[in-house]
Amino acid sequence: MKEETLYADVILPIAVRTCYTYSFDAVNQCVSNGMRVRVPLGAKKSYIGIVLRVHSDFNSDIKYKSIIEVIDVNPIVNKSQLDLWAWISSYYVCSLGDVMKAALPGELAKNTYTQQTDILVACSDINDNKLTPKQKDLYDYVFGFCTNSEITKKQILSLYTRSVYDALIKKELLREYERKSSRLHSIEPCHDLYELSDAQNKALLEIKQDFADSKPVLLHGVTSSGKTEIYTHLIKDVIASGKQVLYLVPEIALTTQLTNRLMQVFGDCMLVYHSKISDVQRAEIYTEIQKSNRYSVVLGVRSSVFLPFNNLGLIIIDEEQETSYKQYDPAPRYNARNVALVLSKYRAANVLLGTATPSIESYYNTQIGKYALVELLERFENVQLPDVKVIDINDAFKKNRMQKMFSWFLMEKMKNTFANNKQVILFQNRRGFSSYIECQTCSWVPKCPHCDLSLNYHKEKKRLICHYCGYSQEMPKVCPSCGKETIKDKGFGTEKVVDALNEFFEGVQVGRLDVDTTRKKKDGDIILNNFESGKTNVLVGTQMLAKGLDFANVELVGILNADNMLNYPDFRAGERTFQLLLQVAGRAGRRYNNGLVVLQTSQPENPLITAIVKNDYLGFYQSQLSERELFMYPPYCKIINIYVKHKQQATLNYYASILADDLRKCLNDRVLGPEEPPVPKIQQMYIQQIMLKVENKLSYQYVKEYLEKSINLIKTKNPSVICVVDVDPL
Repeated sequence: MKEETLYADVILPIAVRTCYTYSFDAVNQCVSNGMRVRVPLGAKKSYIGIVLRVHSDFNSDIKYKSIIEVIDVNPIVNKSQLDLWAWISSYYVCSLGDVMKAALPGELAKNTYTQQTDILVACSDINDNKLTPKQKDLYDYVFGFCTNSEITKKQILSLYTRSVYDALIKKELLREYERKSSRLHSIEPCHDLYELSDAQNKALLEIKQDFADSKPVLLHGVTSSGKTEIYTHLIKDVIASGKQVLYLVPEIALTTQLTNRLMQVFGDCMLVYHSKISDVQRAEIYTEIQKSNRYSVVLGVRSSVFLPFNNLGLIIIDEEQETSYKQYDPAPRYNARNVALVLSKYRAANVLLGTATPSIESYYNTQIGKYALVELLERFENVQLPDVKVIDINDAFKKNRMQKMFSWFLMEKMKNTFANNKQVILFQNRRGFSSYIECQTCSWVPKCPHCDLSLNYHKEKKRLICHYCGYSQEMPKVCPSCGKETIKDKGFGTEKVVDALNEFFEGVQVGRLDVDTTRKKKDGDIILNNFESGKTNVLVGTQMLAKGLDFANVELVGILNADNMLNYPDFRAGERTFQLLLQVAGRAGRRYNNGLVVLQTSQPENPLITAIVKNDYLGFYQSQLSERELFMYPPYCKIINIYVKHKQQATLNYYASILADDLRKCLNDRVLGPEEPPVPKIQQMYIQQIMLKVENKLSYQYVKEYLEKSINLIKTKNPSVICVVDVDPL
């Protein structure tokens, strides 16, 4: 048979910007775009890659290697996905291999995924009077079970010994057979949709009208206004039309309430996709969505945008302002919100962005007509927004009206709340016991040997820990510098707050919600369930508290120190602080009364604090927009950060300057730096930051190409210099 040679450009899971081209015998090998193939690379290595393009372009100057193995019968990546991968690679300045590693579940990328099977057992019709009593008991049990249902071998062996079971198999009284089974678990729907209020119905109608114009819609609804119920009504309509829904949330581990509510309505047509389910489960979800329309709703985190939807009709981006949608490390450093908007265009799907505190960029898009705006500015059942009481902690300290981190006013309100059998949430955006320790004699402060950071003290572990690289050491009893026993902890984190509560309020049960207490899969669920059921009276936590939690009995929210966010050196610090504090404040009084928020700060006159007290998003937005326009920040430009890294500081400084100078040849004063970032050394690598401010009218494609050319020049001169590009940093 005649051989016909064709060629395939293959995406490999490596950080190289180009694809590799391989030859294959088109007569004996069926290869098409989106299939997995095993290919050689170098003298000894082989990789599993994804075919990007099949073609007949032959270059006589290239010695082509052949595809070793074609893994798939049908493509596992469709054209829309490949188009999306290409857009991500181009926009976020990363390789297609980086995107492939983020997009495919590991089991598929490694070709180790297999469909799960169950071994089932059936009875034969053979009569045997020589059975022992135990054998007859087992036979009768299986016979009775199989008249109405199926039974697995695993179920039988949980009740009977293997020797009794094997004897019946040998006698051919029982026989085994296999059936494909699912690792995915769902429930039957058991709850109808809630009836919407007049305000919710009005918002729903406006959203549908805006969808008809094919614009993304921003739903700006105050906390506890009932945005989720609007989502469920929209989802129901999309499912009825035969299409699929992607419901993006910033953090699955903290949305158990939401997951349960949606499961009760949509049940066995809904899947949950996130990093804490097993890799084989992620692979099964991927393949199920690709091959069937059984699952109509996917509730997932940012990586859900890579799933192979075949009939996507709606994307909901809940809490669209959340920084959790941004992937920081490794590449691709994408923002799932922005990727979802591009995905919607490839799939002709509608997009709804929902939040109580819109990002500046998203709200700006509504003002210039890029998005439609729908507002829901009253709480469900007309419950009032919480009152906010601002406490000047500088003044309180001067007047001796502070008890550790609690103002006298907050202490009294907590006592009253506990007396009324209500609950309290306390927010402190630092974990651990204290921010650092210091010798009161010689001012010695322990620092991480790998990062330019002081170590945080964790009392429970009795260790000093670096929150960047994880390095830890024992808490010293005496100062290693001067030998004195004068070490004192400074600042406070969630651990110290819990200690103080236990000291001041005997018998009050306290829960703590932060990274340290939620490391295992079910930890967060247990903490939240204990609080929801009333087993704990107080919930102390970090920014996790702001992510969509809904507790009926919370009357009081305490924000213990707003200053550490206000003073962060970043142009988004004000925006992040406003969003976070307003979201935390929104946990109070969500059912029967408006509740109270006590906000402790040393900057009570700060305009941002005033905006939070008044719940004045529009005033906050306008003031932020004026500043951004004056100093040329998004949405008036695009920000690209380049982080240059090296183990030797002198080498780093030299090449960072070369890179910045080269960029200035083309981009002039759009190039800022190089300068040290807030943390100038992480994991033994020194860091310099270069910022590009690219105004909207300038061609991003042109800037990106010049940037890549400049970085390649640095890599050519010194391959040990690392350049990390972060587009649209948050």
